[in-house]
Amino acid sequence: MSRPSFRRTMTLESLEKREVLSAAPDGLRQYALELINLARTNPSGAADWITAHADDKVQRDVAHFGVDLNQELSQIRSAPAQPPLAWSDALGAAAQGQSQDQADHNFQGHKGSDGSDLSARLNRVGYGDLISAGEDAFAYAKSVDHSMAAFLIDWGFTGNNKPHRQNILQNGVSAADAFSEVGIGIVHTGNDGTATTVGPNVVTIDFGRPKNGQPQLLGVAYDDKNGNGSYDLDEGHAGVHIHAVNLDTQASADVDTAGGGGYQFPLAPGKYELTATVGGSVVGRQDVTMGTQNLKVDFNLTNPTVVAPATPTQPATAAATTATPTTDPSASTPTPTPAPAPTPAPTPTPQPDAAPAPVVTPTPTPDPAPASASVHDQSQPVVQAQAQVLDSTSQPQAQSQAPSQAQSQSDAAAVKTATPADTSSVPTSTPASVNPLGWITSWALIRGQGR
Repeated sequence: MSRPSFRRTMTLESLEKREVLSAAPDGLRQYALELINLARTNPSGAADWITAHADDKVQRDVAHFGVDLNQELSQIRSAPAQPPLAWSDALGAAAQGQSQDQADHNFQGHKGSDGSDLSARLNRVGYGDLISAGEDAFAYAKSVDHSMAAFLIDWGFTGNNKPHRQNILQNGVSAADAFSEVGIGIVHTGNDGTATTVGPNVVTIDFGRPKNGQPQLLGVAYDDKNGNGSYDLDEGHAGVHIHAVNLDTQASADVDTAGGGGYQFPLAPGKYELTATVGGSVVGRQDVTMGTQNLKVDFNLTNPTVVAPATPTQPATAAATTATPTTDPSASTPTPTPAPAPTPAPTPTPQPDAAPAPVVTPTPTPDPAPASASVHDQSQPVVQAQAQVLDSTSQPQAQSQAPSQAQSQSDAAAVKTATPADTSSVPTSTPASVNPLGWITSWALIRGQGR
């Protein structure tokens, strides 16, 4: 199964300007990135998005796990806004590789088929010099929308232990440890996902914060085809020229938007004038103040006179320009059977012809009946557990289709000292009436050194 490639656009400038390489994902990943940044910069907007996209698949998962959706949405709304995440080609490659591995070897989890954990995979792609990193995975997503709803609602977990949501929202994580970059891997398996096969979409999100990283100016240029004032799938506009001029030093940087309409480039702190042009015509202009964190500015080309507001210190404002996509071509329309009594397990994901299973910490095995797999591998001694981040990463590594609530809670409590789960001991017997799919797995780490 081939892996999607990531398109990159580079413009070389004269000595007076910055040479900029804009790394941006393709359309589907750009859409997923916009959803992640909507959640970070505008949690309330993300809650509204979930409400608008709570289709029958999401409703089945919510019902299966006995989730009080209103309560979860309230918790999401109450989260403080965070700076947006910039795209990372390295994290994207690691996430794509893990999604492909799960698809090729028919499992869900953070331990690769070769025994690798997240830290090892990040080292392989040259992302080893980091401050923090995390990973969310869902091998039974019906679509990107379904996976994002699963990660944010985190329906397989009870109480305040919401690992996948925490990796995205990072409520309570210090600015020094918070993620600043992300990569997304999506693989279409060609099947609907059953009790013995993953799919139809395997989605992995790798988060990271590199040492000595620079703040990025990022955003999207889009044609607002449906008139909702935000970026949606297939609305990205490639080739829009973004020009930034420092109002004090006159230093400048330029970049063109990629295929999905996204752009980004590092900017030193200061005051800048941003100009977006298409074919030499100005379609947007705005003054922004760049601080020490990422800043997001979007350009709506359907209404060139309106430029999305930028907010260097209040990510929530930037969210006004963040996409709230509504459709996702990766979506499939299986017809899952009603789920049996809710079984507290990691994040659910309904499944065709089987009771919908929440998504989260489980990772089914390719044996008789898939079982939840390890949630996160925290075996490397260099990795220092940090409560706020790790709570969301350690979930039951090996559980039969749906672990008991007590088991889930005890596994979560062991997060700080969790060791990699031995998937060979994962139970494989699953009651025919229960759908083991839909669980999500989450993993995170903070090295806590060299800052």
